[in-house]
Amino acid sequence: MQNVTLKQKTLLEERRPKLVKGLLIIFNGYGNMVRVLDPLKMAVQFFIYDKDALFEINGFNWEPEEPYYKRAMEIVERNNQEEIKKALSLPDVEISKVNGIGREQAELRI
Repeated sequence: MQNVTLKQKTLLEERRPKLVKGLLIIFNGYGNMVRVLDPLKMAVQFFIYDKDALFEINGFNWEPEEPYYKRAMEIVERNNQEEIKKALSLPDVEISKVNGIGREQAELRI
């Protein structure tokens, strides 16, 4: 079993969200893609939960950018529970289905 330093463990557990080509891609501290999310789902969560709860749920902080900010705000303001439920149930995207998006295209600054 390989010994992992605290710095290595921290970089593996770190989460850096980046909006790329209509997807919210989560990179670890090494720049490896670890999760791909729907930005509308995350934006709706932003308006429903407080910052601490979002961090507890997702492991990172993210403030939605346009057009997701406006669309999510409109969904939440209409208070249509079916519409909110639909947005929150959007599935994660399988990493294997995301081709050609890497550190360079995400302009990740590590």
